[in-house]
Amino acid sequence: RDWSSDVCSSDPPRLDTLLALRGGAAESKRLAHVRLEGLSFEHGAWALPTLGQSFPRGDLNVGAAVTVSAASVVTLVRCGVRHVGRYGVALGAGTRECRLEGCELVDLGAGGVMVGTATAPADRITAVRGNVLRDCTIRATGRVHPGGIGVWIGHADRTVVERCEVADVTATGIAVGGTRGYAANESGANVVRSNLVHHVGYDLRSGAAGIATSGAAAGVVVEGNLVHNVVGHGIVADEGSSAVVFRGNVVHRTVGAGFRQVSGRGNVVEKNVFASGGEWQLVRDLVEDHTALTFERNVVWWSGDGELADGDWSKRIVVRSNLYWHDGGKVVFPGGGDLAARQASGQDRGSRVADPGFADPASGDFTLAADSPALALGFDPPDLSSIGRITEASLAPLLPEVPSPWQIGRAHV
Repeated sequence: RDWSSDVCSSDPPRLDTLLALRGGAAESKRLAHVRLEGLSFEHGAWALPTLGQSFPRGDLNVGAAVTVSAASVVTLVRCGVRHVGRYGVALGAGTRECRLEGCELVDLGAGGVMVGTATAPADRITAVRGNVLRDCTIRATGRVHPGGIGVWIGHADRTVVERCEVADVTATGIAVGGTRGYAANESGANVVRSNLVHHVGYDLRSGAAGIATSGAAAGVVVEGNLVHNVVGHGIVADEGSSAVVFRGNVVHRTVGAGFRQVSGRGNVVEKNVFASGGEWQLVRDLVEDHTALTFERNVVWWSGDGELADGDWSKRIVVRSNLYWHDGGKVVFPGGGDLAARQASGQDRGSRVADPGFADPASGDFTLAADSPALALGFDPPDLSSIGRITEASLAPLLPEVPSPWQIGRAHV
């Protein structure tokens, strides 16, 4: 092919921000009731600062191609953000009841969507609350900044992320939490529900997860999500996660564990499927001077050489009424004993070791047999038909496959 100048031209993008919707600092100057529908924002730049670029988590400081701040009831419907050098969309300080619905964010320099702020709001005017991300596609992130997160929720209250597909993400798929540890945190009541999160992590960074929470923000719920093919852990209760409910999720094919708790207080992990993990199926890092979590009515299934659990699963924790099955191997509980020894220690009362009767777990079919022993434990069969996008993506299928500049490694575990 002739790549000489007479047949090949280049017109690189120059703008890093393609749209900024910004109200005034005073309550009376807020932007309100704006609806954008069917628009595409494409080919945005990112210029390397003179002193370089470094940020500890998430590459949050690179900004976004589309930004909203000091605004209420701003709605983006069936809009596209593609081929940009930053995050796709940021719902920043002072955003309330804003929505992204049916949008597609593809080929992004950093992550997909940022909701909230990295530091606590200074006052009521800058607080972030009630924003919704629904029925959206976020795909092919981290093409410039591999730390970019698919959906990041920082200091924000009552955010809902539901029925979205988050895929081909170099770092964590969905992260919830404006702080780490047990410091005061006014954010809370954020919900991550019925999302499809898959093909996450590229052996580029430690700590990648399908879905992760952090900080002592009460009322966070992570439920009904399908997470698979993760180079990292499936679901992580990271530093200080407190009073989080992880319910009804299906996690399978992870290089790390299906579930990991780094530290936290009073979390509830119930009625989930954790299948086909790596070296461990469950990981707990720290034992602290409080009850860390209640782990009950879950199904843990795996094959191969992996083991059940790493860390201390006996102290400051409640584990009961779970179903465990190692296909082709023996279930060895924490401490090295069998179920009887485990129950004699006071944990896993009501639990069983038995085949749950999944239709084809190795291929991701977790349909339960009618006589599955999981049902007797109060486990509710997952309904995967209500996970992921409600409507068909229209923009993303028109794009050629977005290549990754990174070595694929174990991205497709």
